[in-house]
Amino acid sequence: MIDVNSIKSLDDVGAIGYWPNKAVRIVRRYMEDDPAHDEGHLVRVVKNCLAIMEREATVDQDVVLVAAILHDLVNVPKDRHDRNQASLYSADKAIAELRVGEESDQSGFFTLVHHAIRAHSYSANITPETLAAEIVRDADRLDSLGNVGLTRMWAVSGSMGRTLWHPTDPLAESRDLDEIKYGLDHFFVKLGKLHLTMLTKRGRHKAVYLTRFMAASLVDLLIEALDLPDTDLVCDDLYARICNKIQLPQ
Repeated sequence: MIDVNSIKSLDDVGAIGYWPNKAVRIVRRYMEDDPAHDEGHLVRVVKNCLAIMEREATVDQDVVLVAAILHDLVNVPKDRHDRNQASLYSADKAIAELRVGEESDQSGFFTLVHHAIRAHSYSANITPETLAAEIVRDADRLDSLGNVGLTRMWAVSGSMGRTLWHPTDPLAESRDLDEIKYGLDHFFVKLGKLHLTMLTKRGRHKAVYLTRFMAASLVDLLIEALDLPDTDLVCDDLYARICNKIQLPQ
């Protein structure tokens, strides 16, 4: 089993074996300048995959790692009309690139990789049909949580020109959520509820832990943003309201 802590860069991932190495070389040719989908994101997703595989039944490691490396090969902007097709575009391009130079029949392997890439996407809403696909999906979603998840959320919000949060009702308790207009709304629409979508045991456990951290961080943010008194009563109330909104056990 690979030591997760030994993976520091895509070079380390590529050193794992033939197929991860080929996938790394492919992704480096097409990687775009996107702070939320950079090399660091791919390394974290790979490490999440390795951590999940330690706790799950036997699965083809190459399928998981190659899909993890190439899952964002085609990056479609979140506000584009065909955003929900991004994982299909990535899967098709990944397999086309992986086939180059291969003389032996790898159709079974390619089919598994293609499905794992397609099924990782939240917007595509495709049910994973293999354990490998479940692992890749959970691993990618875990990188949307915790402190890293909040940082990526604000980075994407800034790139899309969103207002950070609604000035008077940031928890959207008396209005409809609008993640296109307000960055914080994206947490309540999607990120805060990812813990409900996890498919692996480790994924579910880690997602709840990281989402609780996010909720606690948002309490501090809202107290400062709304100029509320920093008392235990106010903090506990805000935390409970956030958790209730995202169906998170306290």
